[in-house]
Amino acid sequence: ISQEQELRTAAAQAGLEPNDFFEAIARPDIKQKLFETTDELITRGGFGSPTFFLNDEDMYFGNDRIELMQAALDRA
Repeated sequence: ISQEQELRTAAAQAGLEPNDFFEAIARPDIKQKLFETTDELITRGGFGSPTFFLNDEDMYFGNDRIELMQAALDRA
């Protein structure tokens, strides 16, 4: 997502106020957290978005894996 209007639409659909969202992502502490989590994902072997980890090691990548992740959560 590289277009501002697309981000505004996505933020609104996620229940966020788009102006508040843009103010937040401009903050240095939020930008730093993005860098840290990106570095962590790379260290853990992740390679894209969305990536989810269950139990710190069980990695799920992609929207098509959400059902598999749900099944793992249901077994826990």
